[in-house]
Order: sequence, then C-alpha cells, then structure tokens
Amino acid sequence: MPEYTLFDARVTLLTPLHIGTGRDLLLDYDYAVRGGRTWRINEDALLDAQDVEDLAMADALARTPPAQLLRESDFQIDSPLFDYVLQGIPRSRQAGAQLREQIKNVWRQPYLPGSSLKGALRTALAWHGFAALHMRPDVGKLNRNRKWAAQGIERDILGRSPNYDLLRALHVGDSDPVGSDRLMLANAQVLTRGGASAPIELEAVRPETVFRLTVKLDEGLFSDWARELGLGSRAEWLRGLPTVVRAHVEERIQTERAWYAGVQEAQEAQTFYGELASLGLPENAFVLQLGWGGGWDSKTLGSRLRADERFMENVIDKYKLARGRRRPGDAFPKSRRILVRVRQTRDGRAIEQPALPLGWAMVEMIRRDEPSPEAAPPREEPVPEVRAERPVTVEGPGVPRAPSAPEPSEAPVAVPKAPAVAPGPHTGVVVRFNLIQKQGTILVDGSELQVEVRLGQLRKGVRYLVAGARVAFTLVQDDQGIHPEDVRRV
Repeated sequence: MPEYTLFDARVTLLTPLHIGTGRDLLLDYDYAVRGGRTWRINEDALLDAQDVEDLAMADALARTPPAQLLRESDFQIDSPLFDYVLQGIPRSRQAGAQLREQIKNVWRQPYLPGSSLKGALRTALAWHGFAALHMRPDVGKLNRNRKWAAQGIERDILGRSPNYDLLRALHVGDSDPVGSDRLMLANAQVLTRGGASAPIELEAVRPETVFRLTVKLDEGLFSDWARELGLGSRAEWLRGLPTVVRAHVEERIQTERAWYAGVQEAQEAQTFYGELASLGLPENAFVLQLGWGGGWDSKTLGSRLRADERFMENVIDKYKLARGRRRPGDAFPKSRRILVRVRQTRDGRAIEQPALPLGWAMVEMIRRDEPSPEAAPPREEPVPEVRAERPVTVEGPGVPRAPSAPEPSEAPVAVPKAPAVAPGPHTGVVVRFNLIQKQGTILVDGSELQVEVRLGQLRKGVRYLVAGARVAFTLVQDDQGIHPEDVRRV
C-alpha cells in the first residue's frame, strides 16, 4: 500500500495573477508600446537584424534604446523581434517608465510555482492551527527581526524547524506552463478609503487561465516521526485541507467586504467579494488568493492577531508597519492593492476606476485513485512555444471584448462559416467559463459552433464548469437563437 496520496490539482484564475521575478522591465529597452499593445522586445534578435559589420557602428547601436531601432512595419504579432505581445498598455509612457515582470519559464511561458500555492496553503494551515491549539497572541514569541517576527508562533503550530515541519508531508509541484497569449498588461494602484495613489504597472496572467499541477501528501511522515514530535494529530489538518482553507478564506472575504463597503468608488470589488462568498463549491474545491496584491492579511495570521487589540498595536509599533500618520485603534492594514480600469476622455484625460483585487483563484484537488470526469489529462513535458496565435483583446483588468481589427499591415483573415447544427442532444468541450460572471462558451463536437452557456442552463446540482471539460447538453432553438440546456459533465 503506498504511503502517499496523489492529487491532480487544477487552479483556475478568477482575477489576474501577478507573481513577480523581482525585475522591473524598462520602457524602450525591454518593451515598446504601439497600437494598444505592449511589445516585449527580443533584444538579441533585434541587434542581429541590424546586420552591421562596422564595429564602431555596432557599438553605437548597442548603446541605443532597442525600441528606437524598430520600424513601424516591425510591429507584427509573429515577428521574431518580440518575445510576446501583451494586450493593453501601461498608463505611464514617459522616459524611465517601468513594468513589473511576471515569472515565466525559459521559453517565456507563464506558470504557477508550486512554492506560491504551498505558501498560501501554509498561511491557511497556520491560521487554523492557531485556534485549534487554543493559542493566544504572545509578545514573548516575537522575533526581533521583522522578517522573522512570527517564527516562534509558526514553530509552535507547524513544527520546531524546517526538518521537523508538518508541511514536509505536503509536496506541491510547479504547474505545467501555459501559452504567452495568456499574459496581459495590468494597471494597479494602492487604494485607501481616502482615495487612490501609487500607480503600478504589471505583467499578469489573465482570468480563466487554468494551471494544472500535482500535489502529494506523504502519509509516511505521519507515523513514528510525527508522533515523536507531537504532530500526529495535526495530520488531519492536511487530510482536510480544503475545509481548513475554506474556513480561512471565508473569514478573509468577510473582512474584505467590510473594508470595501467603506470605499464608494470600489463597488465592483465589493460585488466581486459578494459573488465569491456565494460560489457554493464542492468539498474538494476552495478559493484563495495567490501572488502579489493580497497584502498583509494573505500572508500572516491576520484576524487571529487582531483579536487582541493591545498585542496588535504593539506589533504595529514594534515593527513600524504603519505608513503615514496613524492613531491607536485605526484600522490595519489601511490600504489595498487593486486593479484599475483606465479610459481616456475626449479631452485626453485619463480616468481611473478601481476594479478587482488580484490573484484570486479556485483550486480543485482530485485524488488519483478516485478518477473524476474532469480529471486532469496526462501531464506532458513542456515544449518550446513556436508562436502563440493572436491574443484576445482585453479591455481593463481581464474583461474580454471582441478581437480588434487586423493591423493595417496585416491581411484580413477569412473566417469559415460554422456548419449548421441541428437542435437535440450533443456533446462538446468547455472553451471558457467565468465563475464570477457565471457564464461561458461551449464548442459543439463535430462543428465550429460555439454557444454561450449560463448558470441557469446547467443541470441541477452542477454549479460551475471548467475550461477543457467534456460536457453533454441539449441544443434548443427558439426566438432567442440556439442555446444549450441541461448541461452536465461527462
């Protein structure tokens, strides 16, 4: 009998995700802005294309901002002069403007690092354990070093050292990569109840992107080793991981809803958290926030510490956590990082509207020994991406709209007309499904027909669909056109 349990995990993004490399890309050196898109420059290919034999001239070109070497005709989606193209443009296009880089593999394909998911799970487990072990905030447990402030508390919950840590039993692999066409340009800012400030431009992965990865629970570590350390009973926390995470996230969602209720211009974020609270996911699924933008609460014990106001004020003062003027008892943290929609007025002014928080995702964990109709397909070794097809145009932070017209230098592409599909029973594949908007698209088998599907058209008991899933349904033709009914997974 194996001493471990394997899960196929599927992570579906609900809002744009940014996991940074720590590097800022520089305008005109690393990227250029043209035609409503942001173009990531392949500097080596661009310099090679100059075909200059004179060494002095080659040296002068090497000191020239790469974007200045580009001609208008170079801005083609399939051009080797660019690594990839982002839909959207940053607000700042002045000299020295910067763009925070998204983590990718060597082929410029974004992926979800296993460490990012495991870190979020670790926070939820520590939050749960703090209450399960009847712990109380204790200043004496705090480390002098701000970076390791909660190390003593964490060791009491999860184990005395990395070698004797409960999460040694949880292995989370990196996800398979996705195409660079899943990247987008995201404009974000720091939002307070007094208004917005600190604009930030980011590369991000688009909503509805699905990452697939493997999670392994090492049951062998729950034997003599765990009992010797007094961690044996805590194995149930890992076995009941979805339940633990859901409890943590439910508390976070309520906190965020209350905070955004006090910000008049952030109605969209408040509505989002209301929808998030009512998803009604199955037992093996949960939502959580990943990557940049989650703030202090997403990476700490959060509400467990705030329960003791005196302790919390001590922490804020000791580690200088507050920025600007703050009185004892004021809310902490006082700001949020949020995506913004940017539109231009007729007189050229930019109007920014707070939109959605970053990094929210749904995670489904499917046991390998309990196959699911939607279980992840066999994992394949990633191969270099030749060139992604034209990305879908994105308006604002992850809200798709119709593809833009071809660039003037591109020939229009004839789109074949989809064959007629008769009403009646059919099968197909889910192209996309937005859990928050509760609608998506299905490609009907044996045709090019894509039909819109909404929550009310799903079979009773089916609460959502996932991109790539096989479904069966009945096509109905009425005065509203052709649409699916009784949609269920197969």
